[in-house]
Amino acid sequence: MLHIPRFSIAALAAVFSACSAPVGEPALRDKKSATVLKAMSAKLAAADTLGFEATRSVYPSSHGRLGVPEHAQLNGVVKRPGSLWLDGHSSEGRRTVVYDGRQIVFIDHRAGTHARTAASPTLDAVCYWFASQYGFLPPLAELLVNDPARFLLDGVKRGSHVGTEWISGVKCDHLTFRQPGLTWELWVGVDDSLPRQFVQRYFSGASGARTVSTTIHRWILNPRVPADRFQIRIPSGSRKVDLTSLKP
Repeated sequence: MLHIPRFSIAALAAVFSACSAPVGEPALRDKKSATVLKAMSAKLAAADTLGFEATRSVYPSSHGRLGVPEHAQLNGVVKRPGSLWLDGHSSEGRRTVVYDGRQIVFIDHRAGTHARTAASPTLDAVCYWFASQYGFLPPLAELLVNDPARFLLDGVKRGSHVGTEWISGVKCDHLTFRQPGLTWELWVGVDDSLPRQFVQRYFSGASGARTVSTTIHRWILNPRVPADRFQIRIPSGSRKVDLTSLKP
């Protein structure tokens, strides 16, 4: 998985360009973790459309109030290979991400702002480019791309199967992975191969550690998606802002 140390919806600058996903380094995984991750990836990728409901906590908060976790309710849907709609509600307000295969828009409803940029035609390419250029991804994007295993294992040095645990009443295989600056864990349903919890811990020198924990309460495989779900609608009066690139 790419090392993405921060999430911000502050500014919007350059334009997306089409890019091919880089080949990740081979992960040093045990056989069980490899089998579970492969089955999970295949299960998610096989769905032409994919819906989910989840909760996410970030500590320290990504909104500047250090010491106060951000708790968000997430709802989203994907249509392969290149459409995404994601809506998040938290104490910081409502934020929406819409990607239609041509452009991606981030909308902050409370602030009355939006960021828009052109995008390549697959979600995988968009995520690789966006992470390297801007340093963040939409929530759960690592699991929603067309090839989750390949995306997740990019840069991984070690992985292992920890055992089985229960998450929200579902028996899960517990996997853990390490790479420079980041450790992450997945809990994947033993019977249905669907991820139920995803925890990422980022380490960044003097700034310390940051944890993003997401629990997926419901997956919907191949839901019917309204034709206009991925239509980009900017709220009336919303002000365009810029995303600041990490590149010089």
